[in-house]
Amino acid sequence: MALVPYVLEQTSAGERSMDIYSRLL
Repeated sequence: MALVPYVLEQTSAGERSMDIYSRLL
């Protein structure tokens, strides 16, 4: 899944992105 790192780079917020991604899952 190349979307995860792409979003992390775009948002520039690993922790927040992980939280959002976790909620989506």
